[in-house]
Amino acid sequence: MKILLICLLFFLMSSCEWAEEPKGEAGDYRPLYGQQIRLGGRYFVENFLFSVFGKSVSKITYKNIHKNASQFGDPCDRYELVEYWKGDNRKAIENKRALCQEGKSSSKDPLVGTSGTLRSVWMIKTCQEISNLKSAMDYAKKGLGGLSLSEKTIQSAISKFYPDDRFSKEFKNKLVQLGSWEKVFKVLCLTQEWQVP
Repeated sequence: MKILLICLLFFLMSSCEWAEEPKGEAGDYRPLYGQQIRLGGRYFVENFLFSVFGKSVSKITYKNIHKNASQFGDPCDRYELVEYWKGDNRKAIENKRALCQEGKSSSKDPLVGTSGTLRSVWMIKTCQEISNLKSAMDYAKKGLGGLSLSEKTIQSAISKFYPDDRFSKEFKNKLVQLGSWEKVFKVLCLTQEWQVP
């Protein structure tokens, strides 16, 4: 399993750093080094995962995505944080998601998320944990038109991540061959294109 995740990580890294751009009319290609894809920030990714897997994944997304604003983008806003006194002279926080995780420097995190190794590692960890959470899988399977793996139900699962029909029949058949919804949703969660706003 670890080898599969490492291979997937290297695949994601290589696809981002060696893109080619056409040059001239003859169709010559030249490599673009260090090109990064602009991706949605932590609030976008977190809310998208809530829409697919439900609020039961909030602890996972808070730990892996929300606390890593430097990799995902969307800096914290200290002015959204509301503190108040709760009995026994204790401070309570009204909006914990507005908390600057790394102090004042968190407010200077990038506005826009970009692809990178650390972000990919956090997404792999997040998708792995979500696919092992029964309540998230139950929520994701709602509205698929059945619980058996078939081309129709796979298409419904894909449409949760990609509303347009962009995948080939061969890809859909490969997803059916995975044999479990946990694996199907993990593969779809690990694809990076749904993170583009």
